[in-house]
Amino acid sequence: MSQTNSPELHVGSNVYTIDGEKVGRLRFIMVDPETASVSHLVLEKSSFLEKDVMVPTDRVGQVLHRGIFLTANIGELLDMEEFPESEYGGRERNDDRGGNRGGRRGKRYRRHRD
Repeated sequence: MSQTNSPELHVGSNVYTIDGEKVGRLRFIMVDPETASVSHLVLEKSSFLEKDVMVPTDRVGQVLHRGIFLTANIGELLDMEEFPESEYGGRERNDDRGGNRGGRRGKRYRRHRD
């Protein structure tokens, strides 16, 4: 991910492909607890994406005030790993109210929200 002097990652920011096409919004920021650095961005399901996807930070070109610009095209995004929300203490979008709120112990990532 390229470093800039100003903008920071913000949940809800618009996300664009390398072609400049808006594909959705940032849903979560994944942090590797061993290094305390951002490892993935989770893009929210949209009209372009059938599922929430995990985008490695090496596919982020720029973070600007107007949005996050990736170095991936829509085809590459469609092939990226789905975000397994239920494994991170969240509820699936269509599950019952019970959900797994116990968190994910001993796993590689944790989620961060503003």
